[in-house]
Amino acid sequence: MKRDINTLSLLNEISELVYVSDPETYELLFVNQTGCQTLHLENYKHKKCYEILQGKTSPCEFCTNDRLCDDNFYTWEFTNPSIGRHFLLKDKIIQWRGKTARMEIAFDITERELQKQELKNMLDVQTLITNCVRMLYAVDDLDQTINAVLTQIGEFLVSDRAYVFEIKDELMNNTHEWTARDLAAAGEAAAARSVIDFRLAAVF
Repeated sequence: MKRDINTLSLLNEISELVYVSDPETYELLFVNQTGCQTLHLENYKHKKCYEILQGKTSPCEFCTNDRLCDDNFYTWEFTNPSIGRHFLLKDKIIQWRGKTARMEIAFDITERELQKQELKNMLDVQTLITNCVRMLYAVDDLDQTINAVLTQIGEFLVSDRAYVFEIKDELMNNTHEWTARDLAAAGEAAAARSVIDFRLAAVF
């Protein structure tokens, strides 16, 4: 009994989410304090892990129970849609109060993933800019090349339209336009608009 109390105290001191469940019935046997705070749990006893952790009504299709052993941790990553956080997960078979159980330790690496995605986006933008500059530098037909550049920009940004406007005096002339899919070109409607009208349209 004292050993169980020490184990619970240790797991509750861990800053990562830890839970223990029955691999056959999926019943939650333990969730540490960090887990209860992260998942906003008040009572998890006699409840299923897939209900509490994933908001599901049946066992998760990605459940790792059949991959676990008591020798090593099984490591994987998963984004929990219920709380919108990305975790590095370490799963293992353990003995819990005299019975075989599954233990999972979840390391929240959401911020790291966001930084990785932000870096990837920056690199993608740099690649796009480099490609566009190369296309414009090696131009044979300027109009054709500008249209090709607009196509790359529009598709990269998943836009409906991309434009080039030439500003002359108080007018902005729509000289080039790319439209996605079957959208009708708005060239005539935007062909000649005053700078003031354009700015007003942008505001409203």
